[in-house]
Amino acid sequence: MPSDEVVENAWTRARCTCECDHATHAHAARCGTALVWEQRGTAMPEGWKAVQTCHILCWSCYQKVTTAAAKRHGTAQTGVADAHHPDRR
Repeated sequence: MPSDEVVENAWTRARCTCECDHATHAHAARCGTALVWEQRGTAMPEGWKAVQTCHILCWSCYQKVTTAAAKRHGTAQTGVADAHHPDRR
């Protein structure tokens, strides 16, 4: 898990928006969903998660990433992203 300082720096870099750029998530080049700092780790519309690679993802994109990773690895575990997979950004 990234340190608070690393997450804060990533949050600033992301400009309080989702950084997801996975082509399979049905959004443009970058998701860009507006997020709220206080909603970190919540499954709310403005909720978000800092993934292991310290990219900021809205809850919807985070769920898609973790579900896809679980399917690739043949596990039913959700909430665990594979930071070493080439699709991880």
